[in-house]
Amino acid sequence: SLPPRNFLKLNVDAHLKDDGRWGLGLILRRDDGRCVGAAMKVYNGSNDVGMAEVMGLREALTLIESMNLTRVVIELDA
Repeated sequence: SLPPRNFLKLNVDAHLKDDGRWGLGLILRRDDGRCVGAAMKVYNGSNDVGMAEVMGLREALTLIESMNLTRVVIELDA
């Protein structure tokens, strides 16, 4: 779903692989659905899905802070 008017939405998702690595994807959208930016990272870690999602949230917060953004809704699927 789109964010409220005059807000951005940052969707975050993590995908674990059987070998202990996992990928993290982020996409930042405006309230009209247009993409502002996206990022992807691959991490070495454990097979802990909760930890992968927490790291995704951490990356989202770091991105928001580095871009000096306000009015951002963060959405995770976990």
